[in-house]
Amino acid sequence: MGTKLLKGTLFLALLLAVLACVAYWQRTALARVYLELPAFTTDARPLITQRVNMRDGTALATRIYLPEGDGPWPTILIRDPYSFYRVSCGMFVRYGYACVHQDVRGRFESEGEWYPVINERNDGLDTLDWLLEQDWQDGNIATYGSSYVGIVQWAMVDEMPPEVKTLVADVSHGDMYEIVYHNGHFIHGTMTYWMLGLVETETTLEAMAAYHPNRDSSANLLATPQRWYEDYLANPDKSGDYWNTSPYPEMREAHKQARMPVLLTAAWHDFFLDGQFKVFEELPRRADSVFMVRTGSHSASPDADAGELVGGSFRLTLKWLAHHLRQESVSGLPAPGYHLQGHLDGATTHYPDWPADNGKIILHLDNLADAGKCDGGAMGETPAAASASVSFEYDPANPAPSRAGSYQFETGVLDQGNDYCSRPDVLSFASEPLGTPITILGAADVTLAVATSAAASAFIVKLQERLADGRVLNIRENIVTVDGADGDRQDIAIELAPIKWTARAGSTLRLDISSSSYPIFNAHPNVPGLWSTIEPSTTATQSLFSGQITLPIE
Repeated sequence: MGTKLLKGTLFLALLLAVLACVAYWQRTALARVYLELPAFTTDARPLITQRVNMRDGTALATRIYLPEGDGPWPTILIRDPYSFYRVSCGMFVRYGYACVHQDVRGRFESEGEWYPVINERNDGLDTLDWLLEQDWQDGNIATYGSSYVGIVQWAMVDEMPPEVKTLVADVSHGDMYEIVYHNGHFIHGTMTYWMLGLVETETTLEAMAAYHPNRDSSANLLATPQRWYEDYLANPDKSGDYWNTSPYPEMREAHKQARMPVLLTAAWHDFFLDGQFKVFEELPRRADSVFMVRTGSHSASPDADAGELVGGSFRLTLKWLAHHLRQESVSGLPAPGYHLQGHLDGATTHYPDWPADNGKIILHLDNLADAGKCDGGAMGETPAAASASVSFEYDPANPAPSRAGSYQFETGVLDQGNDYCSRPDVLSFASEPLGTPITILGAADVTLAVATSAAASAFIVKLQERLADGRVLNIRENIVTVDGADGDRQDIAIELAPIKWTARAGSTLRLDISSSSYPIFNAHPNVPGLWSTIEPSTTATQSLFSGQITLPIE
C-alpha cells in the first residue's frame, strides 16, 4: 500500500523508482538493461485511453497497451490507486503482452469517491467483463500487483472468470481488518502512515497518533478529513457490524475459491506476512502455486539493491506468465510450495509443505526479580523454580517507543540497542550465549502468567537477537489485549508470526515484555471501551508470575 510519500520505500516502488525516470524519456530499453531483463520481443503501439463504465455508471480511466503486430494477445490487468503502475504495463507490452492499467474508483482520472477496497470487488469484476469483450485479448488473462494492487486481486478472486489463468500478487491478502488492527490494536504504522501519504499532507504520523480523542484526528489535523480513516478508528472489533458488512467478509474468504495457480510473494518483516501464510495454506490450487518469502519488510531493506531485487522479481514474473498465459515450457520456474530466504546468506530453500517438520526448544523465564534491567532476567531450558512475581507500571501517556518491527512500512530489522529494555516499564530476559547457530523456522509461541490492575490493558513481547558485538536485532513482536478480571492472575498465549531466522553462535536471545510499542500501535488506555474516544490517563500495575517461549527449530 504505497503513495507518492511511500514510493521511495515500498518494495515494488523500487521498480517504479528505477523505471519511472527512464520511462519519462521513453528509454525502457535502458531500464531493461539496468534490471538485467531478457531482450524485448516487440515494440508497442500508441497508447489507447478509454473510460470503462461500472455497473452503477461510474467511469474508470483505463489505459490499453498493445504490442505491435497481429493479436490477439495474452493480457495482464493492473488496477491501481497510485498511477505509477503504468510503467509496469509499459514493460509488459514489450514482451508481447497486452496490458490494461486502470485507476481505481476515486483516484486520479477515475470518477467516484475514494474509499479503500469497498468498490474493488464489483469494479474489478465489471472490468474483467469488459475485458472479455475486447477482440485483442486471447482468453489468457493474469492479474498483477503489489500491496493494494494485490488486495484488489484477492477482492474478486472467487468470482474471476476461467479466462483468468493466474494471479501474481506481492505482499497482499484480502483480510482488510488485519492490516488496520492487530489483536484489537490500531496499527498507526500501516494505516496512518498510508493515509498520510495518500492525502499528501505535512501532518506527521506522530501528530496523528498523539491527538486525543484520536477519532477526531482526521477532522482536526487534515485539510480534507478522510471518512474511511475515521470509520477505521471507530471500529476496532472484527466481529462487529462494520467488518462484517459486504465486501469485507467476502474478501477475507475469497481466496478459498480461487480456481487458478498463484504466484504469491512476501517479506519476512512485512505486515501482510501472517495472513499470506494463511491464504497460501488454503488455496485450492496450492499444489500448482508458489509462495516465495524474501528478507526485508514491506519497504524492502535500507541496503537493498534496487536492480537486484526488482530485476529478479520481474524476471520470475515473466517466466511465470510465459508458462501460464502462453503455455510455454520454461526453465528455472520454482517448484510448487514454499521458497523461504534466509537472512544471513540470502539462500532460498524449498519446502514442499508448511510447517516444516521441526524440532523445538522451550526456554523458561527465570530470575524475575532482576528482569527490570536489560537482560536481567534469564531464559533457559530448565524449568524455573517458583518465585515471586515482578511488576512494572504502564502509563499510556508515556508509552514505550517503537523500534522498527513488522507492523509498519519501514525496515523491519533494526539495531534495537538498549533503548527499549532500559525503560522501567519493560521486563527483559536473556538466554545464555549460543554455542552453535540455531535456525528458528516457524511460529514461536509465548505463554505468560500475568495480572493487571486495570479493567483492561495490553501486553507486548519482543523476541530479539543480541549479537556478540552488542547489536540487538528484533526478530518478532506481538501485542495482545487482556481483560483485567479484577486483578486476578491469568494465562495468556501470544503466537509470533512465522520466521526463518538464524541466530549466530555467541549471540543471546532476548525476550522483552511490556505493554506498548508506540506509535506503531495505539497506546492501550487501560480502560475498556472504544480506544479512539478515551484520554490515556489511567496507569496500570502489570505483574508477571512466570512464562516460557517455544521456538520451532530447523
